[in-house]
Amino acid sequence: CKPLVRLGSYKPMTFRSWVFDVVGYGVDDSEEFNKLGESIEKQVQACSLKKLELTNDLGFELEKVQLDDLSYNSVYTGEMFGEALLNDPRYLDHELLKPYREGGARSDNPVVNFYWDYYAQGKPCYTEIKFSSLEDTIKLINEHGGIAVLAHPGNNLKGQFELLDEMVKLGLQGVECFSSYHPEEVNQYFYNKAKELNILYTCGSDFHGKTKPSIKLGGHHSQVEEEIKDNLKKCHLI
Repeated sequence: CKPLVRLGSYKPMTFRSWVFDVVGYGVDDSEEFNKLGESIEKQVQACSLKKLELTNDLGFELEKVQLDDLSYNSVYTGEMFGEALLNDPRYLDHELLKPYREGGARSDNPVVNFYWDYYAQGKPCYTEIKFSSLEDTIKLINEHGGIAVLAHPGNNLKGQFELLDEMVKLGLQGVECFSSYHPEEVNQYFYNKAKELNILYTCGSDFHGKTKPSIKLGGHHSQVEEEIKDNLKKCHLI
């Protein structure tokens, strides 16, 4: 396989006022991506301290040292906040955390769900980072030999699936139609939409190790694996 860069997690990109994960398939090994990552990391480190304030405003007394035990670079993700709080004996019976404990409504992937519920865009502990525009992101990926693909659109598009058409007009070249985030009907919608728009369609587990215990590495959630492989071959990506 050729190199892949994910401009997401700490490096998602904005479209209008939203933040998206864009994957660059087949990019070359460019220092430009490292410089972009370093610039964004500095912003995220500053926002991590603000996240700590906002988290404690929810009724906690979490300390920086608890997060430093989970982070190597002073970047604190929503998942780390979830892990620290769920492991803090002071909050075993805290009402806000009950849905994420065993048997709770959000216990399937507790720390990831905690992120989505409190640190994602529009949630109480969200902090804004300034990222490149979607157009600039696509341009950067293309300039380095890559193909720009929207990751897990079922989450990224927040129910406004029609925005994919507009993004393709801006130069987006593919969509991760099969994802662990999607129910089957959403997988099928984006599979059909990708064919209609004649763009690359991919799949992904969005595996994140211990933060997603119910997600297995390589679980692609696709019934058309051979089709996807053939398309990647046509694009010289495998």
